Amino acid sequence: MQIETSQSANGYKITVKEVIKTIEDSTIFKKSISEVLLKEPGAKVDIHIVDSYIITSSIIGTLLKMVQKDNAKIAIFVYSADLYELLDKLNLITLLNVKKEF
Repeated sequence: MQIETSQSANGYKITVKEVIKTIEDSTIFKKSISEVLLKEPGAKVDIHIVDSYIITSSIIGTLLKMVQKDNAKIAIFVYSADLYELLDKLNLITLLNVKKEF
C-alpha cells in the first residue's frame, strides 16, 4: 500500500494506492489522516482510495470517530464498485461522504 498526501487551497488530498490488507497498512492509513487533522483540525480532507476493494473495520471505526466526534470534514472517493457496495451495505455513504469515482 502506498499513501501520498498533498495540500491545496481547498484542503488536503490523501491518495491510497494498492490494496489495504494488513494491520500495518491500516495503521499507516490512520496515522496519515490523524497527522493532517492534528496539524489543521478544521481542514477538509479528501481521501482517494484508488485500488483497494476493501477497508478494515478499524479504519471504518477511526473515520466514524473523526467525523462524528471530532467533526472532521472528510470525503472519501472510491474507485472500486465493490468497495462502494460494501460501504453502501454498511449505510456509510452519507455519513462518511462517499463519492463514486468509477
